[in-house]
Amino acid sequence: MTDSPPSTSEQEILRGVVTRWEAELRAIDARRTQVIEKLSAAQRLLEVMGDEIIPAARAHSIPEEVSHSGTQLMIPEVGSRPVEVRSDAKWVDLVRQWVGAAFDGLSYAELRALIDKHPAIADRFALSDKGYYNALSRLVNRGELVRHNGRLFSAEAFERYRRKVATGVIADLPAPMPSAHSPMGEAVMDIVWASRESGIVGKDVIATLRTDPEFNASLTPHTSGAYNVIARLTKRAQLIRRDDGLIFPGTRMAPRSPDSKWIAGNEEGASM
Repeated sequence: MTDSPPSTSEQEILRGVVTRWEAELRAIDARRTQVIEKLSAAQRLLEVMGDEIIPAARAHSIPEEVSHSGTQLMIPEVGSRPVEVRSDAKWVDLVRQWVGAAFDGLSYAELRALIDKHPAIADRFALSDKGYYNALSRLVNRGELVRHNGRLFSAEAFERYRRKVATGVIADLPAPMPSAHSPMGEAVMDIVWASRESGIVGKDVIATLRTDPEFNASLTPHTSGAYNVIARLTKRAQLIRRDDGLIFPGTRMAPRSPDSKWIAGNEEGASM
């Protein structure tokens, strides 16, 4: 008796698994690059500051044991040490913990990346970002956090930053602006442009994204990342979202390429 060849559905499932693993490997490679860059920066600091940095480094060492109490506990890596974060925590507590754990502060893009990393928290942000932005303002107004050059610091981290600037270890430069040209962001704008006559709702944008295996892997099982991309593009006026949920090209959307796979053959009739 010979084994029968795998069915088409089984092959599709296996292809999906392979795609997800490939995406995970890319994420690991990206994280490895970030760690190497941070390690190199730390080594340069040690060379410049000598033994002076050792007590500070020891004070921020990673604890040997981390409590895992709570069913929704998440421990993202931030800066120099891990942080325990409950997905149902208040925005003020989330921001305070994340920024407080970052040895060199966090840019707004880095803080948003932490939100996007956790589906339950990202879903809250997608539903309403008002609490998040109010938390930022309250923490800065109270003096718990310091806002400087597009970054947020704890008081301790900001003093450390100022010493590095004063001694010439680093330059006091603004945090780089996050790129508006992520692959998913570009795809979303192309999809919206192709439906510019009648508009398109968010769930249909996501359904179209899912036809791409790589995007489908990143949006499985949670689609909050795509909703966050739509929200960011809307804030930048690259998209317009009407009260009825329909999305149209915004006034600041760059011209789209007719050769895009999301546009070619998918437009509603109007030519570019």
